[in-house]
Formats: sequence, structure tokens, C-alpha cells
Amino acid sequence: MSMHDNIKDQNNDRNNIPDDAADMNPDKKQNKENKQSDKLIRKTDIIMLILLVAAGILGFISVKGLMKKGGSARVSVDGKVVKTVSLDDEGEYRIEGKDGGYNLLIVKDGEAYLKEADCPDKLCVKQGHISKEGETIICLPHKVVIEITK
Repeated sequence: MSMHDNIKDQNNDRNNIPDDAADMNPDKKQNKENKQSDKLIRKTDIIMLILLVAAGILGFISVKGLMKKGGSARVSVDGKVVKTVSLDDEGEYRIEGKDGGYNLLIVKDGEAYLKEADCPDKLCVKQGHISKEGETIICLPHKVVIEITK
């Protein structure tokens, strides 16, 4: 038997550790513990995510519910108040925006909304109806802000 064969046999003996000895290996125990803690972390992460989302939804609903019904819509163009309209007075109001352009404000059933606008994206029209204090509709191209006040 050569020296090379002897080294090979020693390496094979090291690799053929009996099962009892493998159970005593601290690295394998650590691996099992890590796998178990990974599973626990994943479960707790999911639970925490669900709780955070639920808390956010409840917070949003409670804040919206606590907002008071507004009394008027204040219309500003380029930072200057140009009109204040009572939410009790139903009607249509044409708002001339900065640098031309217009927005058509509708006040109906205690709510205000923009029915039409000639801005390119019409995001202001898509913002919907507002009726509670602090809610706003903003048209950036025309620099128009409609805010519900007391």
C-alpha cells in the first residue's frame, strides 16, 4: 500500500462518520435550529404584515369617519382665493385657470366635484366628489385648488 492510498483511506474514514456521531455534530444541530427559526420568522412576518395592513385600514376608516361635513368649497387659482361656494347652493361654476384653461365645478347634494376640465391629463376630474373638511381637488396644469372648509 502506497502512501497515497493510505491518505485516501484516512479521508474515507473521516467521511464515513457513524450516524450517532453526526447527531452530535453542532453544525447540523445549528442548521436544524436555523431552519426552524426561518419558518417561525416567515410565519410571524406574515402575521405582522396582516396586522399592519388591518391597522392601516382601520386608521384610514376612523380618520375618514371623524372628518366633519364641510360647509363650503373654497376655490383658489395660483394661490389666490377667487370664490367661496356654499355646499348648500347647488350649481355649476366655471373656473378660469392660470394661463387660460378652465375647470367646471359642480356643487350638488352637499358635495363638490369637477365635471370637466381642458387640462391634458384630467386627473382633477378623476379625483371624485368631496364634502368633508380638509378634502381637496387639485388641477396642477391650471393651478386650481378646491378645498372643503367649515
